[in-house]
Amino acid sequence: MSYFIFLKNLDNIGGTIYKIAENQSDLNNLNINQPDYKIIEDSQSNFDLVKYGQKFVEKYNNNLITYINQTFLYKNGDELQNYINNFLSLPTTPIDYQNIQFLSDMNTPVGTGPASGIKSPSPEIKVTIPTSRPGTSVMALRVPGWPSNLMPKSRARIFNP
Repeated sequence: MSYFIFLKNLDNIGGTIYKIAENQSDLNNLNINQPDYKIIEDSQSNFDLVKYGQKFVEKYNNNLITYINQTFLYKNGDELQNYINNFLSLPTTPIDYQNIQFLSDMNTPVGTGPASGIKSPSPEIKVTIPTSRPGTSVMALRVPGWPSNLMPKSRARIFNP
């Protein structure tokens, strides 16, 4: 008999699996406070299918575990070959890493522009591909609030004792 350990009191909620144990000895060696978890006994075959990635534990309800089958089934070899051919024919445009630049001197402050009601990360760093300057240019390394020598303003002060 195998054991599936779930977070307690979370019936019908996906992603609550915590651990699996192949037998009682493995369960005892998990070093968990067992009353704090929902532990469900299940078959060795289901344990093996989860262990080897052929099934995925979705959720539990009372003492019933819901699994998602992870195996791909094909009616015949031609169907499998078609899948492989379609997968291999997907476009694979490589990224030109030599021409990526990080531009930090954007003039649009946060909260303005056409999407001003939308909260989003600060536009201080943008990635553009490609530009005319090399990625190691001074302009590409400039960050707002930092002087040109790349020392933060708080450290740029000179104290005379």
